[in-house]
Amino acid sequence: SNPFGKRLRPRRVRSVDVDTSFTYLYPSEAVQYAGCTRVLLARRVFCALAVASGFDVSTLPELSWADLDPGNRTLYEARPKTSKPVFVYANPAWLFDLLDAWRELSGAPPAGAPRDVLKAAPIVPAAALGWRRGREAEALRADLTLAKLPRPALFETTEHGHRLRFHDLRATFETWVRRAGWD
Repeated sequence: SNPFGKRLRPRRVRSVDVDTSFTYLYPSEAVQYAGCTRVLLARRVFCALAVASGFDVSTLPELSWADLDPGNRTLYEARPKTSKPVFVYANPAWLFDLLDAWRELSGAPPAGAPRDVLKAAPIVPAAALGWRRGREAEALRADLTLAKLPRPALFETTEHGHRLRFHDLRATFETWVRRAGWD
């Protein structure tokens, strides 16, 4: 069901019925996907960033190593649509552990590198993802199939919900934090 009560939702958004539930990943599904070695590691890191930060597919490619402050466990990004700064601070802790490991595995510059070097290095380079821009949802659903996630709601559109889109990883983030009691 949609975790956002009726009073928190507009009636229509761009002619889309918002009473239709967003599709989102269950925590166990996200763990199963993250552990599937048949899926490219860069894609798993990219999707984990989406789930843990709530950043969307237009923001994530813009994240560079300069946006990560490992000492303070903070990820910062000025959102492209609004130019307002957004912070992910210390929570979830696993995100920062993942980024530390990814920095080492991906050959990214060390945290102490000059800022211009860090700014030029995306956290997850687009070339490492192996998907075409605009086709992220298809690739994600194919990856979920590889990870053997059988839940039909991820792959089918019904009158109450739609198949998983990449943007629904944002809904995953929002669902998890709402249920954790964040405002």
